[in-house]
Amino acid sequence: MRKDFGERIRSMREARELSREEVCGLTGLSADRLAAFEEGREVPSIGVVIKLSRVLGSRLGGLLHGGGTVSDALTVCRAGEAGVGWDQGDTDQGYTYRCLTRPGTPGHGMEPFLLTFDPRVTDARPLAHDGQEFVYVLDGEIELFYDGERRTLRPGDSAYLDARRPHLFRGMGRAPSQMLAVVWSDADAEASADVRSQPGEAAEPPLLPFDPVASSAEFPTHSSLPAGDPDDRAR
Repeated sequence: MRKDFGERIRSMREARELSREEVCGLTGLSADRLAAFEEGREVPSIGVVIKLSRVLGSRLGGLLHGGGTVSDALTVCRAGEAGVGWDQGDTDQGYTYRCLTRPGTPGHGMEPFLLTFDPRVTDARPLAHDGQEFVYVLDGEIELFYDGERRTLRPGDSAYLDARRPHLFRGMGRAPSQMLAVVWSDADAEASADVRSQPGEAAEPPLLPFDPVASSAEFPTHSSLPAGDPDDRAR
């Protein structure tokens, strides 16, 4: 699956006649990391996939699993259905993720994921990208670092956030923790508007190159994040 993912990144980049250096300049990725993604040696985190889809002119679902461009009114994915719930490997954000829609599902505005966090990973850095996220903790404790503050999320807790601000989720304790995440990308919304435009109507303007927020090197590592959880004081 890593190889298929990497091939989609490479083919979309080449279709837009972009060099690796140009994509790196627009996303803030290093040349080595982009090469590792294209060659299937590493798995990009969800935030990085959003950045890449923005630059490559693709919907998030199109880059993830080759999704279409027109949204169906209803798509049902049955448990155990072939191709549903495939896993991506470890990311540099300390989690693996599972797409909860079947590969080839026609384009849609939101992407649901099941994230499993490895608590041993402590060197992940906050990341910012376009769009919004809704998360719901299923198992274990997960620490959320958002815009300079840190909060602890427990089973049943949820958060809705503007993903344009630096954020990071990290598993706590000794056992893996799990979280449901639903991601909405601005690029997907713009693509949907283009598709809905009727003949003779003016379509939405084309996507502009993504202007990455500061390089991850400017963000602190987990060990240097500010201590304290405002929510815990009320518990």
